[in-house]
Amino acid sequence: MAFLTKYFAAACIVLVLAAIAGCGGGNLTTAATDIIGTQRRANLTRDKLTGLWDGEVVSTDGIGRQTIVLKFAQGDGFDLDGSILIGSEIRIGSAVVRDTFALVNGVFKEGDIRFNLAPDSTAPVIVSEGEPVLFLGLLSENDFMSGELKAGGRTLGFWQAVIGDTTALSGGSG
Repeated sequence: MAFLTKYFAAACIVLVLAAIAGCGGGNLTTAATDIIGTQRRANLTRDKLTGLWDGEVVSTDGIGRQTIVLKFAQGDGFDLDGSILIGSEIRIGSAVVRDTFALVNGVFKEGDIRFNLAPDSTAPVIVSEGEPVLFLGLLSENDFMSGELKAGGRTLGFWQAVIGDTTALSGGSG
């Protein structure tokens, strides 16, 4: 019986080592990111974006910060076109300075959020170095959403927002 126990333990160790050796290309950082992503998706609690979301955009170096308000008025939350992003001197690619943008080409599906910016909903989208600026994000638990601000393959910054005061609208107008 002791022989079988040792044989079984040795076989288990060989299988574990083989499994570890076969898992190439990963690291602890990507594993942690995958776990966090899975947890966020498992904790989705909202299926609508209607209302005001108080947020912030932070540059990739962490130095530049911009307070924003996202205003969604779509009822069921699945079409972001015509919504408004309000802030103070929003700068993207060191070129655009405004305080109000329309969110266009927006998609909100199963917690994933994606939209571009434009001076108004009928204007061309904002570009940075020739590439459309795209907000990518995920709506997660406790009325919180966050994501990246990208243009082509470049990450310009990170953003986050929480559901805010739906009775008053702060910010400017463009």
